[in-house]
Amino acid sequence: MSAEIASSFTAAPTRVVIIGGGITGLALARKLQESTAKAVEVTLLEAADVLGGNLRGEIIPSKFGDFIVDHGPDSWVIAKPEATALCRELGLGDALIETTEANRGVFLVHQGELRPMPEGLALGIPTRVRSLLTTDLFSWKAKARMLLEPLVPKGKWGDDVSVGEFLERRIGIEPTETLVAPLLGGIFAGDAYEISLKTAFPQFLADEKNSSLVRAAMKRRKMLAGKKPSAFHSLRGGIRQLVDTLAASLTKTAVRTGARAVAVARSTDSDSQNKPRWTVSTDAGESFPADHVVFTGPSWSSKPLLDAIDATLPWEQFQFGSAATAFFAFPRSAVAHSLQGTGFIIPKREGRGILAGTWVSSKWAGRAPEGTVLMRAFLGGKGNGALVDESDEVLASTGLAELRTLLGISGEPIFSRVYRFKDASPNPRPGHLERVKALRTALGKHPGLHVAGNGYDGAGIPDCVRQANTVAAQILAG
Repeated sequence: MSAEIASSFTAAPTRVVIIGGGITGLALARKLQESTAKAVEVTLLEAADVLGGNLRGEIIPSKFGDFIVDHGPDSWVIAKPEATALCRELGLGDALIETTEANRGVFLVHQGELRPMPEGLALGIPTRVRSLLTTDLFSWKAKARMLLEPLVPKGKWGDDVSVGEFLERRIGIEPTETLVAPLLGGIFAGDAYEISLKTAFPQFLADEKNSSLVRAAMKRRKMLAGKKPSAFHSLRGGIRQLVDTLAASLTKTAVRTGARAVAVARSTDSDSQNKPRWTVSTDAGESFPADHVVFTGPSWSSKPLLDAIDATLPWEQFQFGSAATAFFAFPRSAVAHSLQGTGFIIPKREGRGILAGTWVSSKWAGRAPEGTVLMRAFLGGKGNGALVDESDEVLASTGLAELRTLLGISGEPIFSRVYRFKDASPNPRPGHLERVKALRTALGKHPGLHVAGNGYDGAGIPDCVRQANTVAAQILAG
């Protein structure tokens, strides 16, 4: 051990309390406990009885075999490398899987029927002209509008704009309402015309600035030379495998589940040498001294704790949506549809009782026993969020009725399950990143306080891991 490192460990350890045991808190705890540059004592507090936050899952046994069910997110975007890198660090490299190559298409409900999405079409940006021209999912006027996107003048957006407003200007109203709105309804449980483009799809702003969305998309397609790579990674054991492996790695972290943080207060002797800046109290009556406190839960759960410290902190328009998912398993013979795709989306104009559906066993290998299928329906979301509060029976019957009609399902399911996510999906409005920056600037007046996680800088698993890495670097450098 070098003299410099040895000297650093003779000093009192830096005490860190992490509030929230979702992916951000777990990744942060691991990063801190692995430090060789500074002695760190880490305590992680999770209000629930289990770790993982929105990353939940289970194995459901049946007479056919075991089903692997991811209650919420089932994957992450490969283009953002942080989550994949974390899995490799944890020894999960061999467990990484991609979507089934033969089933990477998406369907669209059109006039009450499932229709395959034209090839080379993502968020309404066409990259294959012939495929677009031969589909009857769009009017000829809409097709022309999409292909003429390169001629559309650049917009004067200011600092930010909604995804819906931006794409409506670039490719027109029809594809925006047909494709973009239902996709964002599934991803964010929100409205495309209220979601920040700069937060959700910043590459579109760069594409518009540099050339056009269609030209940029076509260039990226040519670089792939005809390949159809998976856009997503998951794990053979389901998304819960990441949570369980990450939690098991926290051998140097004091993990408390069922421990809700109810107060964070400045320590009265914090100016004294080697005294903590903060004290975190839980509903169990425990108190933990801290040099750094990291709030990793949703902003609505952190706000009351931080407001008690500084009521002037800017929290305006940090909003979250709610949704529910209903899972169903069937014998393969009970489903008439080919299920050769990852699933389907439903435009609002169709007036269906669900927002979208995923054919889980088609999307991922190993999720269902041979001779069976596993699928889920997405319910709730902005505009009909009250559906989330209905009984399991109502949610399950709504989802099942829609799947029966769309997929030609007969008989009863092997099992059904309903899972709710109340106020769990961040809905970043235009100007969101500027508001996050303002919040963090204001927190700078209170050294040792940090916010990170779902709903701040991005909303996916890689974004959460990236933020955890950033906060860890800040703490270790201090």
